[in-house]
Amino acid sequence: MAAEYGVFVVVDKEYGEHLCELARQGAVWIIDTPINRAAAVKARAERPNASHLVGVTTFTSKASFPEESFLDELGMIDLHHGPNSADPPYTVLEIIGASLTESVKTALAQHGFDEFRSTTIGFRAVRTVSSMPLAPPKQTRAIEVHDSALDQITLEQGVAVLHFPQVYIHSSEGRPAIDDGTCWTQEAVIRIGDAKIEGGFSKESRDAYGGYAHYLSDGSLTIDGIVSDNLIPIPLDVTGEIDLSLECWGEIVRIQGNSALLELIGTAVHVEEFRPARD
Repeated sequence: MAAEYGVFVVVDKEYGEHLCELARQGAVWIIDTPINRAAAVKARAERPNASHLVGVTTFTSKASFPEESFLDELGMIDLHHGPNSADPPYTVLEIIGASLTESVKTALAQHGFDEFRSTTIGFRAVRTVSSMPLAPPKQTRAIEVHDSALDQITLEQGVAVLHFPQVYIHSSEGRPAIDDGTCWTQEAVIRIGDAKIEGGFSKESRDAYGGYAHYLSDGSLTIDGIVSDNLIPIPLDVTGEIDLSLECWGEIVRIQGNSALLELIGTAVHVEEFRPARD
């Protein structure tokens, strides 16, 4: 009998020191707090080649209660570990730091979960592959660098952390940004390991948009010599020779490293339909 594919979801803001042990058991999504973020960096360092299907993902939440934080992230978890991203898809959720309320049960039931059990630290939910809702046609997604907004680049223990309050996402059953599809915006973070950062953006380019962020005009991502102009694939979780170039107002920031990990935060907002002009 094949082992269950499960995902741990931690909404305990002080979970920290327990994360490394948990991460050895499978994929973990953990709420982003200073103590949890430091633990996530340590856990990733222990397993540098772990993909998003079995690695550690942090997420932010402005919800007042842990149950709300979990429900806000449930759709994104299902997107990354469900039938559109994993084969086989996950069938077990282990929640740490939240209670099994009726609203939680109702939301999980919509994703096919029908077995629930409270635990001393949270709860467990189980579904079968046959009970899952039919997956919509698989969408291919990519970030268009042009019109994405970057507000911060920091270096944390050798990892370049790029925060985007808004990335511009193309989604299509065909080729994103080429074939018919939809466009969305979402908050995002890209982490590049063993990073070397060259260049910078001026204060003027940020001030031009009210101090909000640097709106990018162009860029490229090169992975092991393969160049993707103006598009960053979703999902992105790779190890290799990384060269990310971003341009704003004629200024260029270049970041080189040995790995790249994309984290999408919160809920995507639909912007428009994409219908390319045809001859």
